[in-house]
Parts: sequence; C-alpha cells; structure tokens
Amino acid sequence: MEPNEIQFWLEILNIVTISALSISTIILTVLISKKNTGFNEIQIREIINNAFYKINESSINLDQDPTNITYQRIFFSHVECYLNIYDDLCGTYLDGKIDKKRFEKNYKDELINLVTDEMFKDYYKPEDQLKSKYGVSIV
Repeated sequence: MEPNEIQFWLEILNIVTISALSISTIILTVLISKKNTGFNEIQIREIINNAFYKINESSINLDQDPTNITYQRIFFSHVECYLNIYDDLCGTYLDGKIDKKRFEKNYKDELINLVTDEMFKDYYKPEDQLKSKYGVSIV
C-alpha cells in the first residue's frame, strides 16, 4: 500500500471513530435523561473507558511517528471526544438529570485529576483549573 493510500484509510478510520464516540455521547445524554441510575452508571463508565481507550490506542501510533499529521489529528480528535463526554456529564449534573450525590462520589476526584493532568493542560487555563466552563468549582 502506498503512503497516500494509508493516509487516506487512516483518515476514514478517524472519521468512523469520532462518529462512534459522538454517538456514545448522545447515548450518554439519553441514558442520563431517563434516570435509570444503576444501569446508566455502568454505561456511562463504559463510554468514558472506551473514549480513554481510544486516546491510548491512538497515542501508540503517534509515538511511533510523532510527525505524522494524520496520527496527530486522530489523537487530538480522541482527546476532544473524551473531554466532551465529561463536559456533557457535568452539564447533566447541573441540569439535575443525574443523582448529584452519586455523581460527586463517583466523579469528583476523577474531574480534579482530569483538569490537573499534564496531558490535558492545553485544554484548561491555569486560572480555571479547578473550575468548569459553567463556573462551578469542583473542589
């Protein structure tokens, strides 16, 4: 296979993966709105884990060829999807569509780790590190 052909198929794979993660986010929103708490929490965790797996998977390719633009796009697309899932999850918390006590128990430390993680530093301003875009402090 020629390098241009490989690049083309990687772009197609990226589009398919991003579409799948976007669908997962939509499913997450629908599940949360129905408030079937036990079942939803398992699916929420599965969606988060799947998105994080995609970041790790794409970082392997990026590590092998850091200058490859396609690998860079795929990696950063996966990071965006991962962060968007948390953003949607926080939005449902603020809208009261999820059990707030359970949310805080399950996700507070995870969110603090997320916004202070070196890997995601470019996505959060230092002065806003422990504050969501909604203006809510998570500590």
